[in-house]
Amino acid sequence: MAKSDVYFQFPIRALNLGDKLDEVAIQTARKRHQDIFCYCLVNFGKQTFAKNERGNLLLARQYLSSFKIACDLENRHHAEILYAGWYFRKPLIGSIEYMIRCYDSICRLPGGNMQVRLREDLFLDSTAMGWREWSILCGVYAMLGGRSKVRISYKQMNALALGFDGVSKIPLVDLNALRMSDRQTQITVQRLVDRKLFSKASVNGRHNWYSFQPRCVLERNLVMEQAKKLLREHEEKSSERTKAMRQGVLETLEALKRDLGRREIGRANMQQARNP
Repeated sequence: MAKSDVYFQFPIRALNLGDKLDEVAIQTARKRHQDIFCYCLVNFGKQTFAKNERGNLLLARQYLSSFKIACDLENRHHAEILYAGWYFRKPLIGSIEYMIRCYDSICRLPGGNMQVRLREDLFLDSTAMGWREWSILCGVYAMLGGRSKVRISYKQMNALALGFDGVSKIPLVDLNALRMSDRQTQITVQRLVDRKLFSKASVNGRHNWYSFQPRCVLERNLVMEQAKKLLREHEEKSSERTKAMRQGVLETLEALKRDLGRREIGRANMQQARNP
């Protein structure tokens, strides 16, 4: 992850197409991806333009000189979007009014506000990757965020890929109708893991953990945490009598060790006395 990398950020609700993940038409997926692109530029302009209004206005003017766009730089919204176009080094899609409509339509979608943050190459790879894989990738990245690792069930992963923060946010009847089978989800996730877009590991064969860390690091951390948890649970379940008995045994062993040491020293002294 280089400092010069460009990232696109949008809410998970932008993935809500109301279709089953593996049945989304190519044209529908392309149109929604285009809308998400517009959302990202409009939102980025809204969030960053005011940080350096005079300097960013000059950059917006510079961008406008490179592309023929019908706009009014006196209009704050137009200036924000032109600045975003300069930042992302991308031509705008359609008119500025069209991009604002795309932004508004995504803001009105049902679903969740959990944020997806994708590096530019992964964001632009949606067509080659396919909507099914790309939306699962978005779901995993949204859950990970800035965490070192996160546990995600296949049902929860489907809810995220359908545009919802979690299973509780989507009606169960809709989730059951739209979600993929666990086998389909597993295959899709494994493809992404094989591309090293994230790692996956499990210590008990039931709960899958995901991370941006290498798998060996993730597995080591999980094993250490599991060992600490088991030791803590064993300690908590032990009664006061058991703890006292354990302490008594340890003290007895320590005393025996000292006695054995003294005996060995005594024998050595006796042997030395016999053989001066």
